[in-house]
Amino acid sequence: RGDLMAARIALRKGSTTLRATGHSFGIALSFDHFARLAKAGSVYDRAARLAGFAQASFERGVSRPATEQTLFDELTGELRRELGNAAYAREWNRGQWMTLEDAFSEAQAV
Repeated sequence: RGDLMAARIALRKGSTTLRATGHSFGIALSFDHFARLAKAGSVYDRAARLAGFAQASFERGVSRPATEQTLFDELTGELRRELGNAAYAREWNRGQWMTLEDAFSEAQAV
């Protein structure tokens, strides 16, 4: 549990810096990690929304590295199993349509 807290703090600090500098790749990747943290905390609906936003961010121009894509695919498969197809799709779609501001607010709640 202590490791999750340290990861949460580091990720929040890093994402704030990335946001301030407008680093598109880093911002998108940070949402992958926020989704993993939410899943680790068993907040599966939030994890699916954050994963949906991360995917939408990568689709807007930057590419997710192959190793990260593999990890992301594993994450989304686990979330789909936890939530069920309908709930997963609903939350994923909500994430796809979030604004950056909404996504950062969602991430800060992780």
